[in-house]
Formats: sequence, structure tokens, C-alpha cells
Amino acid sequence: MHVLLPQPLPDQSKPATTVRYIGLNRTSTTAADITKIHTEKTYTKVAPYEGVWHPFNGPLQQFMVATPVGYVIWFFNVMPSWLFMVAISFFSRSFIGRRANAAQAPRQGGAAPATPR
Repeated sequence: MHVLLPQPLPDQSKPATTVRYIGLNRTSTTAADITKIHTEKTYTKVAPYEGVWHPFNGPLQQFMVATPVGYVIWFFNVMPSWLFMVAISFFSRSFIGRRANAAQAPRQGGAAPATPR
């Protein structure tokens, strides 16, 4: 990620922060490759990112929900896969169990059966 943080202008307005995501191979990238990105300004060949996940000017950051969304994503990454399956299983069984019990229960109300005198 290449981030350009602009300095405030004399009228105290601050231009937008430019973020560029530059893909690097984790196994074969060297320090010279990273230096080349900055010294030869190869980052200018990559279009600036302006999507939802922009860390400074994106909608998630503007509405101050980036941190809660980050915690939700973190929770789902830390949670074991079987835990989610077990939770859904318990929820669906309780939901279906209540429907099955309601269908089997005798209906209440209505007129009493006629009895001979």
C-alpha cells in the first residue's frame, strides 16, 4: 500500500489522501523492489483506490463504522469454522422444533361436542 498524505493548504483545507494498493509477491519481493517503487515512482502507474475500504476518505470511515466492521471481520476470521455451523444448527433446530410442537398441539377454542341427554 502506498499512501500520500498531503499537507494542508494555506487556506487550511486539506486535499484528499491518495492510497494505491500495489500487489507484491510475498515470497520473492526484495528490499530493492520496494525501493524501486518509491525511487522510480512506479506507484504512479497504479490507479488510486477510491472504494468503500479507503482508510481515510471511504464511506466506512466517514460514517465512523470502519472500526466496528473491522472487529466483525476479525471475529469471523478468529472463530473456528465449526462454531458457526454448530450455532446455525442449534438455531435452526430450535426454530423448527417450535413449529413442529405448535403443529402437533391440539387446537383450543371452538364449540364443545354435543352430548346426549
